[in-house]
Amino acid sequence: MNQTKTYNLAIRAAAEVTGYPAHAWTDPSRRIEGTRLRWALWYHLKMSGWACSEIGRASGYDRTNVNYGVARIEWLIENPNQYDIDRVAVRIATDEQLRQMIQDI
Repeated sequence: MNQTKTYNLAIRAAAEVTGYPAHAWTDPSRRIEGTRLRWALWYHLKMSGWACSEIGRASGYDRTNVNYGVARIEWLIENPNQYDIDRVAVRIATDEQLRQMIQDI
C-alpha cells in the first residue's frame, strides 16, 4: 500500500477514535485546531516508524513542518499548559487505541 493511502487510513482511524471529522485533520488552514490535530497525527506516525519526509510527502507538507509539529507535540507532552486545544492534542497524541490502530495499518 502506498504512503498516501496509508496516511488516509490513519486519518480515518484518528477520526473514528477521537470523534473529530476527517476534514478537520486535513484542513490546510493555519487554524490552531487543525494544526494541533495534524501534529498529533504526525506524532503517531513518527512513533510508528515513519520518517518526517515520508509523512510530509503523504500529507503534502514539507518535512521541516512535520519535524516542527512532532517536536511541538513532544514538548507539549513534557510541558502541559493551560490551553484546552493543547491538552486535546496531547490526549490524542498519547491515545493508545489510536496508536495501535495506526501501527496496524
